[in-house]
Amino acid sequence: MIPYKTPSTIRPRTFTLKGRETSITLEAAFWDCLKEIAREHGVRVSELVEWIERRRSRRIKRGRSSAVRLYVLKHYQRKARAQSERLAITSQPFTERI
Repeated sequence: MIPYKTPSTIRPRTFTLKGRETSITLEAAFWDCLKEIAREHGVRVSELVEWIERRRSRRIKRGRSSAVRLYVLKHYQRKARAQSERLAITSQPFTERI
C-alpha cells in the first residue's frame, strides 16, 4: 500500500472501462477501502469499478467517483450492521437464547 500524507489526499487513477480509458478521482482513504473490498472479492480494483459502473448505469445517473464512494460506504455499513447483529445475539444472557 502506498502511504499517503492524509486520508483526504485526493488522487486520480486511470482505468479501462468498456474498452475506453477513463479516470476516477478519490480520496486516499476511499482508494484503500476499494482495494480492500476488491481483495475480499478476489478481483482487481478495475473489475470492481467496472461492476460498480454497470450498476450505476441502470440507476439514477450520478458521477462515477460518487458512485464508487457510495458503494464503499454501503459496503462498510453492511459489514458494520452484520457485526452489530452478531454481537447483539452473542451478548444476550444464556437463558434468553434458548
